[in-house]
Amino acid sequence: MRTKTINKKTFIKMFFSMFTISLVLALIVFTFYEINLSKESKIKLINEESLALETLERIIGNDLKNVVSDLEFMRYE
Repeated sequence: MRTKTINKKTFIKMFFSMFTISLVLALIVFTFYEINLSKESKIKLINEESLALETLERIIGNDLKNVVSDLEFMRYE
């Protein structure tokens, strides 16, 4: 059986080539993951803020109804 020997220079070139390719692929995957996570966080924040705004609208609307009711009551007194 014949074994192939690789000299040191060739091994270093191959190693750095594979390392560079792996690093680039890892960076691409990480970038897509971060973009997706950022979009999900933004959507969650928008939903939470919309809910808070709706709650405030209801509270303010109820307070205004009470004020109007009180003013109408005082008008006839």
